[in-house]
Amino acid sequence: MRNTETEYTSSQRTPVVLPEMEQLLPLLSVEQFSSLERDILENGCYAPIVVNEELVIVDGYNRFQICEKHSLPFRMLVFSFYDLLEAKQWALGTQRGRRNLSLWELGQIALKLKPELETAAKVRQSRRTDLLVNSSEDHTPVDTRKEMAQAVGIREQTMGRIARLSEEAPQALKDALERKEVSVNRGWKIPKGRPAAADRGAGNRCGRNDCGCAGDRPDRRRD
Repeated sequence: MRNTETEYTSSQRTPVVLPEMEQLLPLLSVEQFSSLERDILENGCYAPIVVNEELVIVDGYNRFQICEKHSLPFRMLVFSFYDLLEAKQWALGTQRGRRNLSLWELGQIALKLKPELETAAKVRQSRRTDLLVNSSEDHTPVDTRKEMAQAVGIREQTMGRIARLSEEAPQALKDALERKEVSVNRGWKIPKGRPAAADRGAGNRCGRNDCGCAGDRPDRRRD
């Protein structure tokens, strides 16, 4: 990724809305969107919208929506990315510094990235020069859970739980996770019917299930 230092105004170019980029991150809350809208109406869109070299919006979909709604001018800053996956990961890294994304939200982003992460991992694997051509190691399966966890900065165990909950949990539980009413650790016990003590200390430094410590927080080592 690099900043090409190329800028356009909204009167010079029209950015491209790509649904898979627009839908990568969770929506802002009504309060957050209203606050951003008030700020732009009062001060203008002073932060440029980041686009790639094809003018696809990478960062700034909410600002773009507000500017379009009120016919306000904005600037676009062109960044060069190796591919769309790099653009998505950059957008996530940028937004993590601005938003309080929950583990569940980070896990959902990782699941959206899963096909691209698998493809990228297989390409890297095929380029390894330390493997023999006919070695059985050539067919070592990609550790998808590890790739997804690393991509969004959470623990592998947590990523595995989120993936299972996404597939098996009742919709009511998934809705509660979306609303941040239930933690991933607490939600993990509900569909499995586990008693509170069954998972005691799994990933938690203190050994308690309800403390919300390291086992239920993003891995800050990647921030």
